[in-house]
Amino acid sequence: MRARNALGILVVCVLSIAGCNQSSPEAQKAKHLERGLSYYDKAKYPEAVIEFKNVIQLDPKNADGHYRLALSYLKLNTLNDWQAAFAELTKVVEIDPGNRDAQLRLAELYLLARQPDKAREHVDVVLTSTPQDSEGLVLRGKSHINEKDYEEGIRDLNKAIEANPTNIRIYIDLALAYTRKKDMSAAEATIRKALTVDPRSTDAHLALGDLRMMAGKNDEAEAEYKRALEISPENTALHVKLAGFYQLTQKWDQAEGVFLRLAEAKPKDEIPHLYLGQLYTYLSQIDKAGASFQKAASLNPDSMIARDRLIEHDLDTGKLDDASQLVQKVLEKNKKDRSGRFYDARLQLARGKLDDAIQSLQVLLKDEPQWAAAHHYLGLAFADKNDLARARQELTEAVKLAPG
Repeated sequence: MRARNALGILVVCVLSIAGCNQSSPEAQKAKHLERGLSYYDKAKYPEAVIEFKNVIQLDPKNADGHYRLALSYLKLNTLNDWQAAFAELTKVVEIDPGNRDAQLRLAELYLLARQPDKAREHVDVVLTSTPQDSEGLVLRGKSHINEKDYEEGIRDLNKAIEANPTNIRIYIDLALAYTRKKDMSAAEATIRKALTVDPRSTDAHLALGDLRMMAGKNDEAEAEYKRALEISPENTALHVKLAGFYQLTQKWDQAEGVFLRLAEAKPKDEIPHLYLGQLYTYLSQIDKAGASFQKAASLNPDSMIARDRLIEHDLDTGKLDDASQLVQKVLEKNKKDRSGRFYDARLQLARGKLDDAIQSLQVLLKDEPQWAAAHHYLGLAFADKNDLARARQELTEAVKLAPG
């Protein structure tokens, strides 16, 4: 009896210890990390962010947790998320300066922010220990080129090619450097060298096409774009490139034909119809544009881009009732949807409800202060109220945020 009781007590103790281990900070951290990695692999980046935040809440010095969180923010791809990624990468290199990937990702962000000297500081950490790191050499080369120190930049890019001679992207970066230096013969020679390494590189054919077009040799440019498409006929981006060339050269029928062939090749894909809609809008073929956006939305009801393009088309063509129905569906599904709120404000403006439109846009801009379009329409609303000072302020902000 005593033995049985002792065994029972021992089992309880073992189970208790196991339970404690499973709920320990280390066990919880491992669980959140595993979940975060799973979400990231499935492209569920908002969910991954939550899990990686849980990791660093349990262990603020966990460099890998900060790094994974940064990568998830980068995948979300908004300005606020990029700023959050920058903060996380900064923490990573403070905790673990030897993290190569974090140093290089941080350098990339500094380059995008037009701070090449800062980018070079992080690249140099990597190149000090690994002088032949081709990615590091490329980034350092780009940092020099951004400062118009072309000789240093070209030297680094050539070293990168020596370290990784089959990476066609580096040849293209080098050709771009020569282009900025206005050495077009060297740029073309670099791309032709890339094509000897990989004659089927679509990127190299596109780059050569761009150089031919810059030289005013449109027939040769067209031939290169077509060669790229022959190599990869299912590639949507290559269709878009060829169609874009036809639009630049005002060959509208050929541009339309490219998108129609793409739509025929991919009958379940909404993207070709979105491009057709944009083309028809530019050509003022309003009915065709509307039909294209409607087709895109019907092919993929979950596509926010198709939904938004259809709403914009209805607003721009005065079909306010149609736009209103679409906007209400969006807001019924999610009353905080940023696009739904924006288009609702545009509807209020179009219907002359200026005070409502102004209030809606001001509330929206509290949540999205960097949204140029919202500043634009707020400026229009103030202009309609003859409040020219505030109209000028908002329109100036819109141009500042989106100069194009």
